[in-house]
Amino acid sequence: MKPNRKSLFAPFTEYSFRITLVCLAFAVFTVTLSCKKKPASQVDRTKSASGQVILADINEGTGLRQIEWKDGITDAIEIGGKKCRRVTRTGLDEVYVYFVVDPGLKQTNWLDCTLTVEYFDGCEGGFYVEYDGHDPQAKKNGAYTRSEKRIRQTRSLAWQREKFVLKGARFENSQNGGADFRLRVQSPEFYVRSVTLAF
Repeated sequence: MKPNRKSLFAPFTEYSFRITLVCLAFAVFTVTLSCKKKPASQVDRTKSASGQVILADINEGTGLRQIEWKDGITDAIEIGGKKCRRVTRTGLDEVYVYFVVDPGLKQTNWLDCTLTVEYFDGCEGGFYVEYDGHDPQAKKNGAYTRSEKRIRQTRSLAWQREKFVLKGARFENSQNGGADFRLRVQSPEFYVRSVTLAF
């Protein structure tokens, strides 16, 4: 009597079919998870978004740019071994250096960020940051919200770096020339080399 081939291989066929079903289920589960993940660019962007501009004869930067305005006219100069931009207080009580934030860095209209300014301490005076924020008591309904920190210059004749914490920035281009923030200068001359904004 010949063995029934169908009954002989039936257990193996059923086993293979079950293995195939398990593999398919795992594949579907993996694809579903990968679809739910945020793209890597979005994840990195929200965790460590930043912009920087280096000021010189021709400015270079990513995410930030410096603009000129009638109370913030700068010129290129080299001092302390570095090229930079200088703003001079000629006939004005105060002068400014204006900056615009790239729209790609503006996640919401309420941002907490850190601004790092590299400047040359060439004369006595001081400066601080005015940014487009939410202070109702600031000029233009918060467009010129002042940083809590203010820097006093002592004419050390050296390059310095200072960090400012900007709380609740909205960056809606509400300042002069469509700027998002500015350095408010209270010294006869001010030299700035770089500005970095980190979220």
